[in-house]
Amino acid sequence: MQVGKIVVAGAFAVLGVGFLAAPRADAAYIAYLSQDSANVVVTGSGSLNVSNCSNVGGVPSAFVSANAAELVLGASAPFEACFITMSGPTSFGAGGSFSRDAATGSYVGLGNIPGSAQIVLARTYVSGAPLGTSTATWDNTTLAALGITDGTYVWTWGNGANADSFTLYAGVSPIPEPASLALLGSGLAALALQRRRKSGGAAQAAAAIADA
Repeated sequence: MQVGKIVVAGAFAVLGVGFLAAPRADAAYIAYLSQDSANVVVTGSGSLNVSNCSNVGGVPSAFVSANAAELVLGASAPFEACFITMSGPTSFGAGGSFSRDAATGSYVGLGNIPGSAQIVLARTYVSGAPLGTSTATWDNTTLAALGITDGTYVWTWGNGANADSFTLYAGVSPIPEPASLALLGSGLAALALQRRRKSGGAAQAAAAIADA
């Protein structure tokens, strides 16, 4: 049984490595919007390519507006929004605009309003640089109260070397990559093989005792 436990642990350890080594290829910035006890919290990290942006000035501090596909994270700081041609959902729910109660990290976000798609970043941001971790919190509320529909939402823009994207997981967990699932399958197959070998060895030992 001890060998089996080791194989199981190894299988899940390999799976864990797979999650770390194989991030989603279709997202350069990922944000997780979820219920955290009595509050709603969004946490995001990554980088953004904004080489094709045209600056248009400032926007309000961190907020969420599901019916306009708008989400902004990060603490107040000098910031700018820029127009960009973007593909993706124009909403992630029916909720209106709600200002955050707390926020940390770099200013970052987007809004996919038809004809006015924008990306929001600190004024000093250098395209493609790591943004670190940003958050925004809405106290004493729920995803439903904010009018947010659970789901995975992806926005893309640019072409070639300037292609990039922003993925929002709202009230859901990411689906494991096929490569990670394959690693798990390999680990479980190894466990099954080990068990068969052990069972075969036990049968041989019993037969030897009976012959003696």
